[in-house]
Amino acid sequence: YYIAEKYSPAVIPNILYMTKVSRNVESAFLFVLGVNMRILTIEWMNYFSDRYSMNDTTRTMPLGRPILAKPKQTRVYSQAKISPDGNSVAYVTNELGQVKIYLQDLATGKRKRLSKRGQKLDRINDYSYPLLAWHPTGQILSWIYEKEGETFLVFYTLETGEKIEKPIFNFIKIIDYAYSPNGQSLVMSAVTKGQTDIFVYNIAGGGANQITNDIYDDLNPRFVNNGKDIIFSSNRLNDTLGVVDPDVHLNRYYDLFVYNWESKSNVLRRITNTPMVNELQAQPWDSTHFSFLGDKNGIRNRYVAHFDSAIAYIDTAAHYRYFATSVPITNYKYGILEQEIAPNAGKLSQIMYHDGRYYIYTETMPTFADLKPVKIKNTQYRDRVTELSKIEAELDSLEKIKQPQSQVPGQPMQIVKVEDPKTVVKDTGAI
Repeated sequence: YYIAEKYSPAVIPNILYMTKVSRNVESAFLFVLGVNMRILTIEWMNYFSDRYSMNDTTRTMPLGRPILAKPKQTRVYSQAKISPDGNSVAYVTNELGQVKIYLQDLATGKRKRLSKRGQKLDRINDYSYPLLAWHPTGQILSWIYEKEGETFLVFYTLETGEKIEKPIFNFIKIIDYAYSPNGQSLVMSAVTKGQTDIFVYNIAGGGANQITNDIYDDLNPRFVNNGKDIIFSSNRLNDTLGVVDPDVHLNRYYDLFVYNWESKSNVLRRITNTPMVNELQAQPWDSTHFSFLGDKNGIRNRYVAHFDSAIAYIDTAAHYRYFATSVPITNYKYGILEQEIAPNAGKLSQIMYHDGRYYIYTETMPTFADLKPVKIKNTQYRDRVTELSKIEAELDSLEKIKQPQSQVPGQPMQIVKVEDPKTVVKDTGAI
């Protein structure tokens, strides 16, 4: 890519040809480009460092200190879950395939190892398990792990230290899960039959109700509105369950949808529709607002939003369209990998990767009235993605012009009106 950008794509066949003739890659680069591999590598690194360097001095870091001052550079930290009372954080570490689960007291800094599995081996590691979730009472920490192709759910009681384990059937893989407000069910994003769908799993009975059943990817489900609704991220194109175009081109970006768990309606409420932007990990902020992670400016920041509606059209009655009004509340130098919010405690936890290490931060949540929206500036990466998307839209419009139109005998040929390529892709910035 760098060679094509700087020296033009025409030199690439010449490099391949000279490599074949000289049987030496370095000689081919030196003959065609006039620079050796060492200089070319330095130029390549400087080129992308300048392109994606921090070009906004207003970007900040989290206010709180990380719970681990010096996390191990060889460890991958994930699943940082703050307890509902805000007194402790549970998290997972993976070091060369050896997985441990820790519970750390935020007041004293003391931590306790709850589980240890696997051996340290130089191999391709699976970072998708285990998954953690707190019971709403804060007295039970649960986790899901995989062993020999089977999935297990573990309940750990904080007061007694007792562990209860039970198998979970009928799922190929569980991607994410969370408790219902009453603690009797789990809402899951799980894989069955090659599809990633939403399920509500009954803990006592072991049965599951399937909410979505289509080719789209549905991620990060959470109960909201006191358990009446389920909010999740999806790359679906329509808001009606069960309606799928077999020739559909799957979207690469995720928007937020709400399913009415109380009425079981097959029509979802689409609350975001943002081209080229992902909205992930939506969670309740308080009783009337929710938070999610969005990469609108190229860095994954935190947004806080509330549900809103407007009249779409009126016939015999007024019909409403639903959406979310959101504001960014962080402008970080580095993206937020994961977040967990404890609304009752007014605290949150998050994981960020910088300086070659994973850091876990905890913060006190301000109320919605005290929130101060921040201004965020696009990274060069985001500007580049937007530019390329506009070029793709223009090419698609030209292809539509070239496609021959079928003519009905006895009638004049229909002329297809093509939209202005410059207005095909619209990113108003509003969610």
